[in-house]
Amino acid sequence: MKFVRKGFQSEDPEFQMSPMIDIIFQLLIFFMVISTFQKLEGVDEVRLPVADESQTKKSSYGELVINVMEDGAIALNKRIYELDELQPILAEAADTFRKTKVTIRGDRNVPHAWIMGVMKVCAQAGMWDVSFAVFQEEPG
Repeated sequence: MKFVRKGFQSEDPEFQMSPMIDIIFQLLIFFMVISTFQKLEGVDEVRLPVADESQTKKSSYGELVINVMEDGAIALNKRIYELDELQPILAEAADTFRKTKVTIRGDRNVPHAWIMGVMKVCAQAGMWDVSFAVFQEEPG
């Protein structure tokens, strides 16, 4: 049984655009902030080496970027660490996030032994997905 109220007319539902526009702007702002954060991980003092056979890699969420500067300083999240201080931090990250990826950005003038030291610390912490940042061709 259908009741009809006097003076009531059923209207066709309308599609509201303003909530959709609000969501689009929020997503736009979110992705702009995230992309800026990703750029900040690289330290300007690190001059990357050139490798002709390198492959372009997509960065992933939660990836750790370790910078090894020419003077031997090791930076993670914009903070300088000694090699022995780095191992507990990486171990905690490996325990929290099982498949954490690590990218090592070593300066082109850094001795290979320093990069090997960082790799050894990553292995001791249980991080096995390690890659290296290089240029495919000389920048500039």
